[in-house]
Amino acid sequence: MDPIDRLSRLIETLRQRMAESAKRPQASAQTTQSNQARSLPPSSRRLTVQELRQRITQRTRAIEPGSPEREQQARRIFFESVLAWEFGDQLLLDSQFNRLLDGIQDAFESDPETHRELNALLTELSTPP
Repeated sequence: MDPIDRLSRLIETLRQRMAESAKRPQASAQTTQSNQARSLPPSSRRLTVQELRQRITQRTRAIEPGSPEREQQARRIFFESVLAWEFGDQLLLDSQFNRLLDGIQDAFESDPETHRELNALLTELSTPP
């Protein structure tokens, strides 16, 4: 499978997980997000999938090679990057963002096929040419 296709498939899975989470809105969290969104400058344009891939690659390759937490850090970088790309950087400021990331990681790890594909993609992205 082409790496871009694999990334697109994982992004679509992530969208589905986010849609499921969005069905449980919290009024206070929505107010906080809208207030934070107004305080951020608007983005000039959205990155392409290829640019997103390059950004994730750069960040994952910067992780210390011998780090025992390398795999976990790479997953976190992937999810943070894709969520910010898909929903805007203001999501990163939400007080519940870390809980959201933890839930998404748990969901991806609970599906063996998706977990395997994510690990394969992250290995490819974080391995220097």
